[in-house]
Amino acid sequence: MNVHVPTKNTPLVLPPLNANELSSFAEESPNPVFRINCNGDILFANTASRAIDFVVFENFEYAINDFWLFYTSKFGLEEKKIDVATKDKHFAFHIIKRLNHNELNVFGKDITERKNLEQTLSENFFRLNNFLESTNDGYFLIYKKHKDKNYFTSKWFSLLGFQPNEENSLEKKRELIDPEYQSMYDVAWRNLLITGEMSLIYKINKPGETADIWIKEETKRVYDFKVNDEVISGRISDVSKEQLFKLKMEESENRFKLITEHIPVIVWVSDQNDLVFFSNQQSQRFFGRDLALMSNYKDFEQLVHPDDRAIAIEDWQLQLRQRKSFQSKYQVKNAQGEYRWLHEICVPRFLQDGSYLGYIGACFDITEEKNSQKIIEEERKKYAILSEHSYDMVFLLNEQGNIEYASPSATKFLSIESIDIQGSSFFALIYPQNVITIDNFLKNNTLQIANTISFQMMHGTKGLVWMEATFNLFKNDANQQLKIITHIRDINEQYIAQNLLIENESKYRKLFDMMNLGVMEVDTAENILYANP
Repeated sequence: MNVHVPTKNTPLVLPPLNANELSSFAEESPNPVFRINCNGDILFANTASRAIDFVVFENFEYAINDFWLFYTSKFGLEEKKIDVATKDKHFAFHIIKRLNHNELNVFGKDITERKNLEQTLSENFFRLNNFLESTNDGYFLIYKKHKDKNYFTSKWFSLLGFQPNEENSLEKKRELIDPEYQSMYDVAWRNLLITGEMSLIYKINKPGETADIWIKEETKRVYDFKVNDEVISGRISDVSKEQLFKLKMEESENRFKLITEHIPVIVWVSDQNDLVFFSNQQSQRFFGRDLALMSNYKDFEQLVHPDDRAIAIEDWQLQLRQRKSFQSKYQVKNAQGEYRWLHEICVPRFLQDGSYLGYIGACFDITEEKNSQKIIEEERKKYAILSEHSYDMVFLLNEQGNIEYASPSATKFLSIESIDIQGSSFFALIYPQNVITIDNFLKNNTLQIANTISFQMMHGTKGLVWMEATFNLFKNDANQQLKIITHIRDINEQYIAQNLLIENESKYRKLFDMMNLGVMEVDTAENILYANP
């Protein structure tokens, strides 16, 4: 921005304010502005407002004239803050009663970007939520230093019987381990600290439970370079029950007051010499000074974050010479010395004869939106850590059984790049003699209920192996299309061992049946379990 300040020896004299120019603020605002009387008639609508043909409010669509008739009939001259939608945008309307008049001033702000960001955030939470809670396993991330970032799925409580906390969840988990297995667990944990991996099965004594509970734990030690901290990433399983994990997302909305001096938006106006002669109270509160008292753009440059000066200063100078509208996002220091993200919109002003009058600029504080993006990245990072280091193959299928997503572990198992199988049929990966089709997945169509099925697949190096798939159905929030999340684990060794046990027991019983010696099997209570002929 170009600003002008008189020298110390010159009295402060601002250029005279032209009444027509000031009255054009609302007309030239990039945001919609209305004035409504008590009967709902539109007394004034600026250029941005006249582009609005209809709005959707509380799931009902109104022509813009009918909407204000509806509003005044229902709320009278009550002041409110409401959100409405148009064909392709969302607006926040701040409705204020005009002083000493039975009229309403309506000030709007385009919140489309924020709404889209909220939708993206919701979809990421929805996907992460379904990915983790659709299994019979409990997943966790435990930071060594950043305890506030610790993350646990709800299955942790149902498996272990206590709520995790930031300090001693691992210690409390170890206390549940049966004494017979604690030594083995301690050895495995020491190996985890050396090799970065741990996988073992142990028994726990869960309070209030009399039956034996066996836990399979698969844990990795990884490093989060973003926060410079060590992370224990793991999974605990009983492969028999499912708990749904629900995350509630709390979003805050920015509210706005009045235009010019009373709106919570930074507004400045420059003259035909590109010198700022007016900045509103919000601007002065934000910067702690009047922009009109800055001698030139270099004074403003000192407030801009060094990484963003090319955008906020150099690009602006280029657009200024071309008399074009301009938008930019940059960080600037406020009165408290904090860097805040601003979204600035600058629009040139012209008379009807084409004479250039200067620029009007509006700056919106979008720091909260940037923070939301950090939240999305944090959730994406959690998803990536759990997905990339999982021992299972994870597939996202559509209703036709085609693969929309395959986890990196699928590449290791199949010796095929996961991206190369996206779009192909999942059932082409199953050994043909198993005769598994999409109907096996859809026959129990209850959403969010996990089901299990076994079949054979071709390992990249081991050959044909038995696999167990745990899957559940859900509907995508955006378009309500049916999706299938399936987690596939290698059960070949368990399958072979089980069949070998059955086969050996059958052989030994046949042998005993042909012996002349009497053979009996009894339990510890001396109950006869088996007697040969």
